[in-house]
Amino acid sequence: MNSKISYAVRKLAKSPGFTVVALLTLALGIGVNTTAFSILNRLLLQSLPYRDPSTLVQVWSSTPTNPTSGNAPGDFFDEQEQNTVFSAMAAYRPGEQQSFAEPGQPAVRKGSVGMTANFFSILAVQPELGRLPTPDEAAREEPVTLLSNAFWREHFGADPAVIGKTVKLDGKVHTVIGVMPAAVDDPQLFDMRACFFRLEPMRANREFRDYGWYSVVARLKPGVTLEQAQAQIRTLGQRFAKDHPKSNAERSLRVIRMPTTDVDASSIQLLWTTMALCGLVLLICCVNLANLQLARTTRRSQEIGIRMALGSSRGQLVGMLLLESVVLSLAGGAASLLLASWSNAYVSKFFDVDLPLDLRVLGFAFGTALMTGVIFGTVPAWIASRANMNAALKSSARGSTSDRSKHWLRQGLVVMELAMALTLLAGAGFFVKGIHRLTHRSLGWDATREVTGWIELDHDSYGERLDPRSLAFSERMQAK
Repeated sequence: MNSKISYAVRKLAKSPGFTVVALLTLALGIGVNTTAFSILNRLLLQSLPYRDPSTLVQVWSSTPTNPTSGNAPGDFFDEQEQNTVFSAMAAYRPGEQQSFAEPGQPAVRKGSVGMTANFFSILAVQPELGRLPTPDEAAREEPVTLLSNAFWREHFGADPAVIGKTVKLDGKVHTVIGVMPAAVDDPQLFDMRACFFRLEPMRANREFRDYGWYSVVARLKPGVTLEQAQAQIRTLGQRFAKDHPKSNAERSLRVIRMPTTDVDASSIQLLWTTMALCGLVLLICCVNLANLQLARTTRRSQEIGIRMALGSSRGQLVGMLLLESVVLSLAGGAASLLLASWSNAYVSKFFDVDLPLDLRVLGFAFGTALMTGVIFGTVPAWIASRANMNAALKSSARGSTSDRSKHWLRQGLVVMELAMALTLLAGAGFFVKGIHRLTHRSLGWDATREVTGWIELDHDSYGERLDPRSLAFSERMQAK
């Protein structure tokens, strides 16, 4: 087998023009598809970094205008106390930015996740360093926090002595009690790159129900199905609406499987459309390479005739030519990884998401390369094996290229390639137009001169968001 591969490599080296063009074509086609698959794999196909994710669910408050609204603190506490289908429930507040300040340094904005003490216990994620918050700390509402692995390494130089140190978040001093593993750094899990996972002081808002801001995660009890959980949570929602009509009359509760990403349905369709368009690019590359391979095998008609005269079977000829195609395509697959690594790095910076070339992506790249080699090599090899031995021995290399019996296939491949290119161009046009319509859709109001912003109040002076001091400041701001 090694001798056959060596022979295939030598034959390709004797046709440098064909080989270089083929490698560049393969690198482009497979590289584009590898990057598209990297995005798809990263956003849709990777599983949650939690133990037994199939039993994890989210509980949402559902309104007529928003089916996945946050839970109010009062609703969460009642859900936690009255349900019989979950082994545990936890609340967390993702996507929050807090002011992080150090002595003598200007304050900077950092991602923060507020959580109940049992949040990571439910997910079965243990810190890489230190410990998780305790129930006693939650009861006393101690200001403690965990650090993300990336922030620990970047800001504290991976110093294990960080445990016990203090950091100031929104003017309030928090004690560092642990460092989470790198898997939790995934920005898709919390809508951002979180640096702090801090214990959330929730008891002060125990009776508040007017609106909600907490995401809720729960783990199903053994033997409990999603449908059973949904039935009981729906009943609880109806009870809340009856007991608290002012705040809960138009609010219900729903349970869903905990998703692996925050990508919405429109974005998922967009990802699959992108993958389809990239697949069409690869198909065009295959047709182009099949045409080049057909021309090359035609020029080798005398060599093929001699092999047939010496007793080579049709299967042996097809195998020889197909092996050359596969060797070429695998080399193109290796070259495509260079393009994919560059494009992945660009996309990673643009969308702020890591796109590593992991084993699944590498398997896709070389699997695609192998499939490509078989696709563009099979038909030319089969046609070459059907050549008339006498005609092939009598014809010169120049004469063999003008064999009319093969012109129809080459012309057909050119027509097919042109048709697919036009289809791809039209599809790309509709794709860009759809993106434009999605990003420029009407919001229902004139937003041309509207701006949004946040004002972070000093915690020691204004307390929590529902503290009377904070509410009074908000009223004074709106009055002005």
